[in-house]
Amino acid sequence: MAPGQKKDGDAQSVVYLDNNATTLMPGKVIDALNAWCNRGNPSSEYASAREARQMMDAFRQQVAVECGFELDGPNAYAVVFTSGASESNCHIVTSAVRSYAAKTGRLPHVITSAAEHKSLLACCERLASERLCQLTILPVGRAGPGLGAVDPAAVAAALRPNTCLVSIMAANNETGVLSNLREISKAVRKARVPLHSDAVQLFGKSAVRPVALGVD
Repeated sequence: MAPGQKKDGDAQSVVYLDNNATTLMPGKVIDALNAWCNRGNPSSEYASAREARQMMDAFRQQVAVECGFELDGPNAYAVVFTSGASESNCHIVTSAVRSYAAKTGRLPHVITSAAEHKSLLACCERLASERLCQLTILPVGRAGPGLGAVDPAAVAAALRPNTCLVSIMAANNETGVLSNLREISKAVRKARVPLHSDAVQLFGKSAVRPVALGVD
């Protein structure tokens, strides 16, 4: 039974409405996942390990095609596997802060929004509390067309000479509000600051094209 469906007369069935938090796996996804099990360590050189590495490389290429970017060349992106979005968010923020501090010797500044996922906000707040970065948390609109969204002009106004990262989620996991990443990107790129976006909620619902959105 597909997520969100209910079979008539089945007292044990439910209407599942929490897909933005955890999506129930369709059978074909489970089958694809099982195909990866017991393949060996892709970093080793025995036969099944090489096969696992080939599968990972093929999947990287598939992600690149689906997301409209290249894995080689001057404008190449990279596909890095993590345990999930929470680890990815924290890894990006922490790496940006540490890299900026190491390269410049200055205290980094991070811009994000009050509507971000807890994994990102908690990481930013921890770094700020340890005095490893300065942090600006922008509010979201409370009414009108900008309800629930970050104003691109507010992002531009918050930029500082030591801003090392702007992180604004593409689609909110609770409200579904979409951020105007293209406009945000224009301001951020003028300042030559990297733009990170948690786009987890777009996958499976809309095309995710980092290059078109102006996301790094």
